[in-house]
Amino acid sequence: MTTVILTIRKEQIRVFDEMAMKQFIERMAIHIRKHFPEESKSMDDEQMKNLISNLIPAAKKYGLVSERDICTYINLSMFYGTDFDKKPDNKWMADMLIDRSEPNPSIRIKKLYKEVLNRLEEQA
Repeated sequence: MTTVILTIRKEQIRVFDEMAMKQFIERMAIHIRKHFPEESKSMDDEQMKNLISNLIPAAKKYGLVSERDICTYINLSMFYGTDFDKKPDNKWMADMLIDRSEPNPSIRIKKLYKEVLNRLEEQA
């Protein structure tokens, strides 16, 4: 039996990463158009992709790396506006995103989203 060793070069990995990112951005654009029609109606496809491309590194600053977590961050950005976490009225949101008492960023964003829903329910 012959063992075959495959070598994947860094360039090949980079191409796969770029393809995956492009596909994620496409899926997010569809998601935003579906769930945030009013907020996205003035954006053409290129503007939408640029918005998503800019929000991804913003989410990653909080340690959010999974598609689900980044999607949640983008949802909050669509609802509260980009840079929502930098607005004085939303300091509590930024505090939850950086709360080091919870080391897992996925849990932090889930807690934040749950708190947002609770506050919205109380206001209704």
